[in-house]
Amino acid sequence: AGVLVLLSLFPMRAGWYEHDRTDFYVARDYAYNLLTPLAPDAVVFTNGDNDTYPLWYIQYVEGIRPDVRVVNLSLLNTAWYIRQVRDYPPRVRITVPDRELDGLHGVILPSGKVVLVKDMMVHHILEQNPERAIYIAVTVPELMELDNRLVMEGLVYRVEAEEGAPHRTDVEKTLRNLREVYLYTGLLDEQGHYDKRVYKDSTARKLVQNYVVAYIEVAKTALQDGRSELALEALEAARRINPDFPAVLYTLGYLLMQRGDYARAEEVFRGMLDAGNASAEVHELLGAALEAQRRGDEAEGIYRQALSRHPQNFDMHRILFTLLWNQGRKQDAVDLIEDWLRRNPEDQTTRAALRQLQADDSAGTAPQPSAPRAGERGAAAGAAAGERGPAEGPAAGEPLPAEAP
Repeated sequence: AGVLVLLSLFPMRAGWYEHDRTDFYVARDYAYNLLTPLAPDAVVFTNGDNDTYPLWYIQYVEGIRPDVRVVNLSLLNTAWYIRQVRDYPPRVRITVPDRELDGLHGVILPSGKVVLVKDMMVHHILEQNPERAIYIAVTVPELMELDNRLVMEGLVYRVEAEEGAPHRTDVEKTLRNLREVYLYTGLLDEQGHYDKRVYKDSTARKLVQNYVVAYIEVAKTALQDGRSELALEALEAARRINPDFPAVLYTLGYLLMQRGDYARAEEVFRGMLDAGNASAEVHELLGAALEAQRRGDEAEGIYRQALSRHPQNFDMHRILFTLLWNQGRKQDAVDLIEDWLRRNPEDQTTRAALRQLQADDSAGTAPQPSAPRAGERGAAAGAAAGERGPAEGPAAGEPLPAEAP
C-alpha cells in the first residue's frame, strides 16, 4: 500500500510546477495596471475574454475603478449589450432609439470593406461623449480607422479629439505607468527580471508581451526624438521582462548600430542566431555590424551562410555583391549575380542592369558602391537589382499586442 501511495505522488511531483498557482497574479495585475491610470469616468474598449473578464473581476469584486466603463467590442455587436452599456452605471450616452438598435447589422461598403455594428457604435460613442476620456486597449487588433487619433499610454491607447501622426506614444506617461504604477507580482522578481519561479501559461505569456511592446514603443519614439540613452534604458527593461522576444532584440541591435556600438550589436545578433533565429534579416544585421568593425571576411561568411539558407533572397545577393565589389573582387561579385540569373532566367531587368554596370565599369564611369549599413543597400547592388529600390530592413519592434480571445 505504501508503494502505491508513493507511485501516486510521482505525477504530482512531475506536474506540480505547471499546476501551482502560487503568486500567479498576471491576470489580476494586468487588470489593475490597465484600469488604474485611466482618467476619471473613462470609457475603455476591450477585445475578448482575457482582456475583459479580469477587469470586471477587479471592478466588481475588489472595487477598483468602478467609475470606468469597460466596453467589450465583441459584445458591442449585440443590441442587448448596447442597451446595457447605455442603461446601467457607469452609463455611456447612446442616442440610438431602441427600435433602431434591434435592426442594426453590419454592412459591406462598395469598396468591399466590412463595417460591423461595433464599428458604428464606437464612432457613435465617441461623438456622443466628447467630455469623457476614451481609451482602446492595446489588445484590440482592429482600430476602426482611428489610428491617427491614438496615443499609447502603456496598456491602452488614448483616443484624441484631433487627428495626428499614426503610432504616437506618450513617452513620459507610458514610462510612469510602467515604472511607478504597474504591479508585476509573479511576473518580475525583485531585480526586475522575468520571474521563472512562477509558472505562466500561454495566455498569460501573451498578455505579458504587452508590457514589452510598451517599452519598445517608448524606445522607438525616444530614438526618433534623439534620446538614444532613454531608448536604450527602455529596451534593457523590455529585455529583462522577455530576453528572447525578437522585436526587443531587433530594436536593441538597431539602436546599438546607430550609436556606433558595433561590438554589442554583434553580440545581440549572434545571440539571435544561436537561439535559432536564422532569418535573412538577422544575418544582414550581423554582417553589417561586422563590416562596421572592418571584418569584411567574417561578414562575407555570414552573408554566404544566409544565402545557403535563403537562396532565393535577392536582397542578400545585393548586399554580398556590394561587399565583394567594394573589396575590388568585381568578378566574384558579377559571378554571384550571374548565378542568380541562371536560377532565375526570367529576371531580365537584373540581367540588363548587370550588363549596363559592366559596360560602365569598362568605360570607367561605374558608380562606386558604398558599404551597406543596417537597413540600407549599396549603390552597385541597387543598380544590379534593376532599380527595384531598397528593401525594408527588419521592423524595429512592430509586434501586435497579443490577446487570445
